Amino acid sequence: MRSLAVFTMIFSAFVVQAAAQEPVPAAVDRAPGNADVAIVQACLYIKEERLDEALAVLVKAVEAEADNEAVADCYFNMAIYFARQGDNGEAINLFNKCLRARPGFTAALLLLDAVRQADRFNMVADIERQAPL
Repeated sequence: MRSLAVFTMIFSAFVVQAAAQEPVPAAVDRAPGNADVAIVQACLYIKEERLDEALAVLVKAVEAEADNEAVADCYFNMAIYFARQGDNGEAINLFNKCLRARPGFTAALLLLDAVRQADRFNMVADIERQAPL
């Protein structure tokens, strides 16, 4: 279970963001490597369409974090990033890492299945385009 201190830090990050309209919350400086704060920071970057910076923050958090639930959340968000970029192979890999860190994560299971289906559909479409008539 996540601590009250982490919740307070995340909440204050949103307050700082709303009040100051700065892209990086002050909480990041107070908790470098904290996956919960990294997810908030990544969401702010995503909101500003700074996707590469969001991904970098999540990767750094995964490397520093020991909490499996927080790591799973980072992998989940990274998988969504790669799925949106059209890199279904990397998205599938990251959804699998997410599920190893947090087995039974329903949203990850559903999105993993959706990405696999999209990947199969794309492979079939590629074959059909290449097949001579």
